[in-house]
Amino acid sequence: MQLLNERCTVDEKIRVASPPSIVLGAIQRFFNVHDNRIELVIPLRTTQKFGTVALEQRIIIEHEAHPNRAIVARYDDRVVVRWKPAEGTGPAFAGRFTIRPHGAGTELHLKGSWVPPGASLEAVLPGAKFDARVAHRTIRELLGHLKGIVETEFRAIADFCRPATALESRARRIGRG
Repeated sequence: MQLLNERCTVDEKIRVASPPSIVLGAIQRFFNVHDNRIELVIPLRTTQKFGTVALEQRIIIEHEAHPNRAIVARYDDRVVVRWKPAEGTGPAFAGRFTIRPHGAGTELHLKGSWVPPGASLEAVLPGAKFDARVAHRTIRELLGHLKGIVETEFRAIADFCRPATALESRARRIGRG
């Protein structure tokens, strides 16, 4: 078990089935709609007797978008993030999401570092150390969650913009007439 008693770096990537032009706005809207407070369920261990044991993590996120101002294409948009546990008993994180085209989709890359919880965890549980695996699972859970949000938004936009079928067009004409 790796204990988080010194700065721990993170470098995680996930592919998203959405064009890069959608990703930055979708992430910003998600954080804003939830008032920068997000609940994540972090799976810790699966056992035969109890099933999956999970940690519910509430985090408060500060974010700042840095869109690429290039005229030709949106490449390397960034979102600088800092978060801390809402309860104050876990590590704080500072890093940035970089949004890059990847084939027909996008790569969401999160790079940053955890700052150990130190005295806050020690005050709650004397002698306790924070397991770094929980920190990395929190990152993966957040990336997976954001992937789902972005892909859902892209599907909604694609469905809205797709041409109507002949049956749908006829139904619209009948409804208007």
